[in-house]
Amino acid sequence: MAIVPSDRSDSFIDREVIEVGPAAERRRRASLRWAIMLVVYMRALAVLWMLLGLVQWSNLLLPAGPTVALPEKIDTTSAILAVIDVTAAAGLWLANPWGGVLWLVTAFGESLAALLVPGYPNGGWFTLSLYAPLVLIYFVLTYLASRETEIHYGGRPQPLLRRFGK
Repeated sequence: MAIVPSDRSDSFIDREVIEVGPAAERRRRASLRWAIMLVVYMRALAVLWMLLGLVQWSNLLLPAGPTVALPEKIDTTSAILAVIDVTAAAGLWLANPWGGVLWLVTAFGESLAALLVPGYPNGGWFTLSLYAPLVLIYFVLTYLASRETEIHYGGRPQPLLRRFGK
């Protein structure tokens, strides 16, 4: 099957490559404002989640006061969330989609653990009231960044079969 060049009628054409000058630079910088804000927000969340993961690990490995064994349910939940917190922080720092998804799953899991596991440290409605605005801001920034990208590039790219022939 021969690859046929695109007829250039698709809306996903990279125009910035041929535009030069200060006006083109200003347009390019202003065009991805929400995407940059999303990356900055993801990096801030990554720092916060790395600290939360390290606190979880310190609670597991270096208990404060006399050594008292945590109940098995809390100990297992804390260990799982400690691993996932650090992994989600790495994915958020890299601004990968899997990092955002893993962070959402982690925030949901920690909220459920705080509400449903009796005696869970940092538990209850306090955790839920902290995580809910963070998740909402993430969804809003993701929506605005994707909308801006669609407007900037004139829509989503065509599937490969339509772009290169049938």
